[in-house]
Amino acid sequence: MKAMIAYEDVHTCLPTTLQQLRHLKLDVQLSKDELPGIACLLRNSPEIESLTIQLCRHANMDKDIMEPMENGNTNLSNWCEGSLWDCHQAPFYSPKYNLKKVVVGNFKGEENEIRFLAFLLRNSLALKKLVILVQPISFTGSGEAYVEYCRKIGSASKKYLENIRKLMGSPRSPHTEILFSGSQPTCFSSS
Repeated sequence: MKAMIAYEDVHTCLPTTLQQLRHLKLDVQLSKDELPGIACLLRNSPEIESLTIQLCRHANMDKDIMEPMENGNTNLSNWCEGSLWDCHQAPFYSPKYNLKKVVVGNFKGEENEIRFLAFLLRNSLALKKLVILVQPISFTGSGEAYVEYCRKIGSASKKYLENIRKLMGSPRSPHTEILFSGSQPTCFSSS
C-alpha cells in the first residue's frame, strides 16, 4: 500500500467506512509515504478486531523517516510519523474499542516501529494481545524476559534493547499482554 494523502484528507479518505471488516492485514514498510494511508484505513475500520502487520523493510528505513524530522522539515510534502503517531489524542483512530489482537511480523525494533506500536497500545482500549515476531530464535515470552534473553546471549544492540524497553513502558490498558516470539516471517513484496 502506498498512499499520497494530505493530512487534512485523512478523515475523509474513503467514501464509506469498512463496517464489516474484522481482520486487517497490512504488508507495509511504515515509510513516510504509507503513513497517511495506514491512518486512513484505521480511521475507516472501526470494527476491526485483529490487525496483522507484516513489515517489509529496506536498508536505512529509519533514516528515510527520521531525517526530515531531525532537519526540522515537517511540511506535508515530507510528512513524518512523529506528527501522527506521537499525538496523544488521535481523532482519526476508530477501532479503539474493538481491536483485540495485533501481530507484527519482521520486527526490527526501529524507532518508527516503536512509535507506531506505542500509538496502538495507547489508543486501543480493548487490546488484549500484541504479538511481536522477531528474528529466528527459540524464544516466546514477555518483553522483559525477551530483553533479558537478548542481553544474555548478546544478540542485540544497546539501541534495540532501549527501544524494546521504551515499548514495554508505553501506556496501555492493564489487560494488554505484549509477547515476543521467535519466527521467520515471509515478506510479500512486488519487487
